[in-house]
Amino acid sequence: MIGLLVSLSGQEPSRVQESDKPAVRVTTRMVQVGVVVHRGSGPLTGLTKEDFQVFDNGKEQRIAALSGGMLHNASEANRGTANPAIQVSSNRADKAAPGLTVVLLDALNTPPSEMVNAKAQVIRCFNQIQGNSSIALYALGGKLVVLHDFTQNIAHLRQVLEEYRAGSLPVFDLNPGRSGLSPNGATAGTPLDRMAAQANTELGAVYAASRAQVTLHALEAIAVHLRPIPGRKNLIWLSSAFPVSIDHIGGRQSFRDETRRLGQTLTDADVAVYPVHTRGLVGVPSADSNARAARRAGANLASTTVPASMQTLADETGGKAYYGTNDLSAAVQKALSDSEGNYTIGFYPAEESLDGKFHELRVRVNLRGVDIRSRRGYFATPESSLTPEQRQARLNEAVASPFESTAIPMKVRLDPADQPKPGSFRVIVGIDLNGLSLAAQGDRRVGRAEMMLVQQSADGRRLQASDETIKLDLPPDEFKRMSADGLVLVKYVEPAVGLYQIRVYVLDSSSGALGSVYAPVAHN
Repeated sequence: MIGLLVSLSGQEPSRVQESDKPAVRVTTRMVQVGVVVHRGSGPLTGLTKEDFQVFDNGKEQRIAALSGGMLHNASEANRGTANPAIQVSSNRADKAAPGLTVVLLDALNTPPSEMVNAKAQVIRCFNQIQGNSSIALYALGGKLVVLHDFTQNIAHLRQVLEEYRAGSLPVFDLNPGRSGLSPNGATAGTPLDRMAAQANTELGAVYAASRAQVTLHALEAIAVHLRPIPGRKNLIWLSSAFPVSIDHIGGRQSFRDETRRLGQTLTDADVAVYPVHTRGLVGVPSADSNARAARRAGANLASTTVPASMQTLADETGGKAYYGTNDLSAAVQKALSDSEGNYTIGFYPAEESLDGKFHELRVRVNLRGVDIRSRRGYFATPESSLTPEQRQARLNEAVASPFESTAIPMKVRLDPADQPKPGSFRVIVGIDLNGLSLAAQGDRRVGRAEMMLVQQSADGRRLQASDETIKLDLPPDEFKRMSADGLVLVKYVEPAVGLYQIRVYVLDSSSGALGSVYAPVAHN
């Protein structure tokens, strides 16, 4: 057990109370729907709740809340803490401005020459950005990598991108023939030649299926990471895409169902996908004197070569696919523009409608001449308690993930300490009580959470780990105070050799909500 709690407000410490009484838990779930409304070439701002209608499986819902509809304001987004001298690490979603955008460079599915061009055009786009877009930069190679999480410092993003090198992908070679059996003129037309061709076909199918699976899992991980952040999030996916149908000897392997399920997962997280096909107008003769014919040829080519995986994810999530263009920078800029001036609609579904199924959503704006983009649905899943095995599995997944988890807003501060021995750290963990699931038990609020502290090296290896159980039994006055000031836990840590950062995880034992923060260790 953690023995000491303190308050950020400087009040007297409070202690966690133990309680094993069963709690009756009453919850209310708000469904939030991010909506982009365009009229002409730009976003339409200033709409009110009365301008919208939202339908859940065809049934109109009462709109309980509407936010957004304004262009981003730098002074609001960059507003500091009450005490700017206190430096803390935080996973709070409000560290970024409204309208979050992830730019994903997909080196796994994209030939190196196309990736070099895509990278250059994203840098060009960053050079032209105006306003206060909040952008994260991820890369997919052999694994998903966070190059930079959400920031408005575009110059820093540009520097990180310029330094990024995709590296080699020995397991997922985009040209499997180089690793297979090379054609041999001496054996042409013989059974050995046919065997070699079949082997290459099978090898290519294995590579393609592996790429598809890794990509599906990576995009799902991004959805899980972004889900707790309210409102619409944009994912700009620069790629040649993965195949949804793969031919092999004796049949065909399809990933269409997996792609549709991924679309539903992204949709449920309110993540709109904007795929940007990196191939451009390949095959259009540059010397064609008839420019109009060249444009028609490019359009016809694009309409037949757009990957089904890209179009499916764009359609499912309320994004837009860009293909058949050599100006990738303009496509990225258009996708970024959809993060400006978006709205978030909130409604409360009836308790009996939480049937665990996927519900289709439809948003209508009572105005003429507008273009609307929003997610297509959500999973109406009732909340349920986790088993001990599920809790441990969720913590293990979070430790293996490159992302911070944001469902429980947290702040972490590391202070030098002389206990348990000189050179140790005092780890102060501030938890937003609103992120925990607390049940009413008489006039008290009770709940339970698990906290894990993991010491990591610079290359991500786990050096040491410790876990604690937090049991809350709060009388009305403490609940009121902690709701305003936060629940603050203190633990002393003796650093392991090679310590680079401390990762702190808090998991709500009932709802499964998870928060995590990376706290880098200062080295002299």
